[in-house]
Amino acid sequence: MVLSTTKIEMEKKMGNRVSIQFKNKDMEWGGESVVLFHHWGGQKFADFAKDWTLKLKEDVKKFSNGKGDDPFSRLEPRNIMVQFIKALSDNYRYIEDNEFVSSDEYLSHSIYLGKDENDGDNCDNGHHVIELT
Repeated sequence: MVLSTTKIEMEKKMGNRVSIQFKNKDMEWGGESVVLFHHWGGQKFADFAKDWTLKLKEDVKKFSNGKGDDPFSRLEPRNIMVQFIKALSDNYRYIEDNEFVSSDEYLSHSIYLGKDENDGDNCDNGHHVIELT
């Protein structure tokens, strides 16, 4: 699964801002991750995160046998955000002039973390909370 954004989409306005956050309502503490903001991600970025989460939950069930003995298999949001960022480093591509632009050293020029949904800009596409339970 590869997420890509075209230069044409980006030129339409001064941003396509969005934020995502993972949440696990069944956790007593640590039930929310930090927020990941993407200045140019748009709704496609939120959709990519939601699709990735569905696959992740299937993988966790398959590989952990329901043990829940570590942050990953318990679907702890803070750990899942780290896994998502890793997935972005493997699957995120930016297209410029019909060619993939990627870097082995840098993930993106427009992704950043915040402590909550108000700690950055998500004015174009809003804040998306992705429930892990």
